[in-house]
Amino acid sequence: MVQLRWGICSAGKISSDFCRAVKSLDKNNHVLRAVAARDLQRAQTFAKEFNIPVVYDSYQQLVEDETIDIVYVGNLISHHYDCVKMSLKAGKHVLCEKSLTASESHTKSLVELAVSKKRFLAEAIWSRYFPVYHKVKQLLQDGVIGDVRNVNVAFGLNVAHMERMKDPSSGGGGLLDLGVYSLQFVLFVYKTLGYKLIKVTSYVTKLSSGVDDTAMMILRFEGDRMAYAGCSITCLQPNQAVISGTKGNIVIPDNFWCPTNLIVNGEKQSFDLPVVEDCDKFNYTNSVGLAYQAEGVRQAISAGHIESPHITHEHSVQISEIIEEVRRQNP
Repeated sequence: MVQLRWGICSAGKISSDFCRAVKSLDKNNHVLRAVAARDLQRAQTFAKEFNIPVVYDSYQQLVEDETIDIVYVGNLISHHYDCVKMSLKAGKHVLCEKSLTASESHTKSLVELAVSKKRFLAEAIWSRYFPVYHKVKQLLQDGVIGDVRNVNVAFGLNVAHMERMKDPSSGGGGLLDLGVYSLQFVLFVYKTLGYKLIKVTSYVTKLSSGVDDTAMMILRFEGDRMAYAGCSITCLQPNQAVISGTKGNIVIPDNFWCPTNLIVNGEKQSFDLPVVEDCDKFNYTNSVGLAYQAEGVRQAISAGHIESPHITHEHSVQISEIIEEVRRQNP
């Protein structure tokens, strides 16, 4: 098994949570080696907090650092494509926050580049690494709820006041920030069971800035299996996921994107998160679970993979294709 030496691209809140989670892991397996931000002072402050020895004010310098194995890209969605591209071209593995890019063509281009460079690339859909997701996959494969016919999931938060959420140039809108979670859950279920997507029908409302506010997506799969995937940046929704089958149902009752609870045919199961120092300093819900993702990435790279078995290139491409189709249907 390899040791991963991480380079952190951007010194924002999600990068902070990622580094705090990584520091809880075995130091023989994970090292925070360098950080880069366009504001050098911000990068220096970030480095001091997490004891990161090398600081850059240039992303290009970061990716050219020969002591780094993998780049974590945590900046705005609008910058993902360029940062991932330069990282792969520099021979680095990449873990990039979702959405991987703001367009289908860019996502496909990065996947092709990763394959040609024989470097690991994964979209950071951390949900897939949580123990609850592993348990759900096992339950589906074991047929515990019978023939799955429907999936219902929605992610809604009142966050439209945040500048990046309403700004088109930053990759704002609900689809790229929240909708990707709803879509990945639907694909997680039906791809586990081997069913292909047949059709997408959608309805979208928009903010005055032009970004999507609320999206309702109906997805039809083989055998008349259906799913509803929703997202909103103005409405606080239950944020649960329900899988319904002919013999019962599986419910993730809250925080389906980073869950610790599961209800199977009425019986609740709970999964404890790792205990770490300074757990009160995380910015986002259950961010300590980012440690599951970092270790999952290390295991994949150690095994010689260029994609994660939990969130494959195919999954990322299909999510981008669906979002592109939703945009086409709602100009």
